[in-house]
Amino acid sequence: MSESEIQSAINKLPKLTYFGLGLDRNGPELTSAEYKEAIKSSQKDLLNQLEGFDKCCAWLENVEKSSSINHKHSSSGLSRMIESDNDSTLNGIFIAAAIHSGFKFKTRKGSPNLHFNMSEESISKLSKA
Repeated sequence: MSESEIQSAINKLPKLTYFGLGLDRNGPELTSAEYKEAIKSSQKDLLNQLEGFDKCCAWLENVEKSSSINHKHSSSGLSRMIESDNDSTLNGIFIAAAIHSGFKFKTRKGSPNLHFNMSEESISKLSKA
């Protein structure tokens, strides 16, 4: 995979960062200009996560698409299913991989997480593996 696939997801969700949508709210208060700069900086970091992106895309190959959005699992929770003992999968890179993989999504105002049209049966099988 390449940066262009991640950039495509950023183009669809202009506030997509390594954190998910937006920035971690536990950080300092930022002016509008500082916020925009922090988003751009985080997106540059996201574009460098090619190994994590590939890992998420490989995992998502085993997830079937459902006709409706699955609200039982957020992008953050799903990304934790992919983590191993030695690395963590970033919420933002999981979101980028899911968008690249053709999943539909739903955002929730004020949340960094997304929900996708992912089959509950597929997710259950993968969580037990």
